[in-house]
Amino acid sequence: MQTVHTAYGPIEAHRVEYYPGGSLKSLVPAARSVLTTPFGQFIPQFESGEERRRVIPEVSFHPNGTIRSLPLQEHFQVSTPLGLLSAELITFHDTGAVKRVFPLNGRLSGFWSQEDEAALAKEQVIETPFGLICSRFISICFNEDSTLRSLTLWPGEVVEVPTPIGILPARVGISFYPDGKVASLEPARPLRISTRMGMLHAFDPDAHGVHGDCNSLQFDSEGRVIALSTVMDQVGITGPDGLNRVVRPAVRESYCSENVFEPVPMQVVFEEEKVVFQPGSKERSCFPLSRTRFCLSSMASEFPRLKMPVSNFSLGQGCGLG
Repeated sequence: MQTVHTAYGPIEAHRVEYYPGGSLKSLVPAARSVLTTPFGQFIPQFESGEERRRVIPEVSFHPNGTIRSLPLQEHFQVSTPLGLLSAELITFHDTGAVKRVFPLNGRLSGFWSQEDEAALAKEQVIETPFGLICSRFISICFNEDSTLRSLTLWPGEVVEVPTPIGILPARVGISFYPDGKVASLEPARPLRISTRMGMLHAFDPDAHGVHGDCNSLQFDSEGRVIALSTVMDQVGITGPDGLNRVVRPAVRESYCSENVFEPVPMQVVFEEEKVVFQPGSKERSCFPLSRTRFCLSSMASEFPRLKMPVSNFSLGQGCGLG
């Protein structure tokens, strides 16, 4: 064990690591210490023992000496641009500004499940650019200029989000532009969305809540839909070359049942005057919007599980020129 002096106070630690240039990279606290930051005084986690916190995580630093990741011994109130938030883990930008606040920081294992951790999550009221949200959050993320970047929701949480195309139900995550406009969200159910080539059902059943920074339904700064994922639609295409094609989600065997197949989400991205289809991780096809005819149709008859309630949020044409 050694005493490591940081810009926030000394820490009794072991497993100390340094960057090649000699600055402190990380350490594991070995005793109680108090770190003083612009956002409050905090005690890094130095004890383990309970089922959800059997390991003492490291405290890490940026090369310039500012703290990067700070796991806390217990719940602390951290001062953020949204006011005081309860946290067990805080991460920081290299400027020293708060980056993410995690209300909980339990480690999932055979002894502690996601459901166990979720049972400890409490609802919090967060002030967003479009008003108050009351939900359970995995993390709240800020940009370097302290504007709200994203919200990551616990599985099962759904919030209503005002967007340029209406109020949409969101799960997993919501992200924002620095001026407060909605940049992306993860639809909580299939939504029939009007796009530049017709109506598509926006929904990604495989969405994972690692963080809410970038979600499948995306908007540009002017509020236009620029990307979405779908498992419900296929698109007939007559390109400028006169050839007919069909793009559709890839298919895989179900993770839950043998000999049962299900579609893989296909990403549709609008880039200036073209549309890009990505039906698989390595596949990509691109067509000019103004010189291509698109005819959209549902795949629900092939995959009965896709027959689920669909919400309409705007009008559009199902078949026509982009």
